[in-house]
Amino acid sequence: MKRAKLYFVIAAVVLPVIGCQFASCSGEPPAQIAADTTEHLWRGWNKYQIKPDDSLAKYGRELIENTSYYLGPKGIVTQITNGMNCQNCHLNGGTVPW
Repeated sequence: MKRAKLYFVIAAVVLPVIGCQFASCSGEPPAQIAADTTEHLWRGWNKYQIKPDDSLAKYGRELIENTSYYLGPKGIVTQITNGMNCQNCHLNGGTVPW
């Protein structure tokens, strides 16, 4: 059962990231994209824009913000990470471009 939860958690985090990478890829090198304005870049919903009944979106944001609680050395799902949160690099719950 723990293994099934682990696969679900990994799929919930990894698949949207991979999908966004392919969907937003314009074929230009990053240096050229960075020179453009950031108006066309995808931005995720902030925590106030998530609908109250959208529990999966809330859980995804919670997982990015508190990864170590779920997957860290003392995680409640499993103990597979070094204790860092995804939000340490992917700022504001993963909603900030670049």
